[in-house]
Amino acid sequence: MENNKIWAMVEDGRTVTGNDFSHGDYKVGGYVWEVGDMKMLDRFIPAKGRLGLGEYEV
Repeated sequence: MENNKIWAMVEDGRTVTGNDFSHGDYKVGGYVWEVGDMKMLDRFIPAKGRLGLGEYEV
């Protein structure tokens, strides 16, 4: 681990750095969304910024 980076080691021994460190909550028993195969959209989809999943008609 580089000395000039901000990082933390969580209770189960995992090391967390970068955006994961800045934006995460790493309590034991927590959960996260794992996102893969992301693609850019052809157009903007307006959203109200609420938590949770939503549906959008294509």
